[in-house]
Amino acid sequence: MIKKEFAKIGKQIIRQLSSTVEKYKDIEDHMDLDAHGNPTIKTVAEHHRLSKSQISQLIFYHFLHVDERGIICDVSEKEIAAALNCTVRTVRNNNVVLAETELISYSRSGKGINICIVPYPQYFEEHGFGFMELEYTRFEELILIENVNALRLELRKELVYDNDTIKRQFNPGENTSKISFNDYKIFTPKYTHYKGMMQKIAETQMSAFKTVVQGSTIFFVLKDGAKNGKMSKQEKKDQYDAAIRLTIEETFVKLSGHSTDSTGIVMSSFQNEDIADLVQLSFEYGIERVKSALYSLIEQAFFSHDAQVVENYGGKIRTLIRKELSKNLQDQVPAELTAS
Repeated sequence: MIKKEFAKIGKQIIRQLSSTVEKYKDIEDHMDLDAHGNPTIKTVAEHHRLSKSQISQLIFYHFLHVDERGIICDVSEKEIAAALNCTVRTVRNNNVVLAETELISYSRSGKGINICIVPYPQYFEEHGFGFMELEYTRFEELILIENVNALRLELRKELVYDNDTIKRQFNPGENTSKISFNDYKIFTPKYTHYKGMMQKIAETQMSAFKTVVQGSTIFFVLKDGAKNGKMSKQEKKDQYDAAIRLTIEETFVKLSGHSTDSTGIVMSSFQNEDIADLVQLSFEYGIERVKSALYSLIEQAFFSHDAQVVENYGGKIRTLIRKELSKNLQDQVPAELTAS
């Protein structure tokens, strides 16, 4: 199971995971009859708080290979359990709850389960709530938090800090974000609604934010050297861009026997849009897989006897990687036979 380095997670989902998930249902109101004496239909909202394990599992799904519809195919329950340090039974129970709250739907497949993150397409709608980037290393830290309310607060801090990005653009020296006690009470359970409890929960210090409770407000700022998902991804983009360009140059040198691509014949074939596609594939499949596929592609496109013009380098690289992954999976035992 391949995990992406960064996941796009809807801001509305982060709000719900750190607070309550709303599920709407229609009910008959027998105390309010219509003109024909029939009960009227009213829409009511049910509020569900997810457990730490359920929150972690839904976020984890975003790091898998999700298509534009929110669908993830052939996921091993055993591998999910291993990644989240829980049992397969817990994974299955969590899926039932996540489906009941209409956050996911799922079905059995020959190699495990198929999952659909129901609200996923809404993350990218023009007038939607948008999404934020979360790095997998940060997620690994979040799932180690034992107190579920501390996890909820940490997720809310990620959301607030990301939303404050525009404010920091106009005032670069203002890096501190805050959550007031009143805001805190909106998304946390009632039994935590006193300042002593808020302070205790907020004191769960993680590597990302330096947090201080002053009066009735939680102040937090990124620690020195720490980056949020958006900043980390931009840094990685620059690294992958340079690594891909270097790989193209080095591959030509190795295959041609020349000391350099002096004519620029290979590099000039790759437009900036092609490099950007390969950078995106590096986030999906890993930079090493992309570099390996890139070597094979350059060999086929420029140095084979039946070389053909490549119209879409990104699409070709994706196909090569998927073929390699499919070949590696052919001899694996189906997940259903190994799951306990």
